[in-house]
Amino acid sequence: MAKFVEPKRVWILIDEWTTVPPEIQPYLADMIRRSMFSVPNVTVKIAAIEHRSEFKLDRDDEGYIGFELGADISAAINLDDYLVIDNDEDRAKQFFRTFIDNHVRAVAAEVGINVSEAENVIGVAFTQENVFTEFVRATEGVPRDAMHILSIAAQKANVNSITMPSVRTAAYAFFQTEKYTAIQSNKENRSE
Repeated sequence: MAKFVEPKRVWILIDEWTTVPPEIQPYLADMIRRSMFSVPNVTVKIAAIEHRSEFKLDRDDEGYIGFELGADISAAINLDDYLVIDNDEDRAKQFFRTFIDNHVRAVAAEVGINVSEAENVIGVAFTQENVFTEFVRATEGVPRDAMHILSIAAQKANVNSITMPSVRTAAYAFFQTEKYTAIQSNKENRSE
């Protein structure tokens, strides 16, 4: 296969690794390692949540099934850390500013509304800059969560700009409906 794509490169992008059951993950990792890691023109990138991923299963003969972080594959970037406001406020705010702006412009184009490049989408959507900053903080760096929080806040604001109480109420509602249930369903989180 590598000879057919030379001098190009094939990128295999695997997202949502943690949707694979943990007991199967090492076997899938092993299949990926054996079939793709040695191919010269193939790059494999896996998006996974570190504490919910099982990449390797040790065997009794000192071998392993799967792949070993560091030896077979390296951890390149923690996307959650990249977008968390406490790590780099300016970078996180700029990402979510662009994220919202792109979504608004795409939806506006679909429904036939003209949003000029000069229009400040964030300035119209949020009452103040500190409200937008609170929204970015509430997302914890997760774009999917940002969309949920933003939709709840926009519904609360109705035709008005999003206020601080709207952001806080939306973040709390999102936490209660999406995150709290997952936290409570984990037995280790409930043990004392």
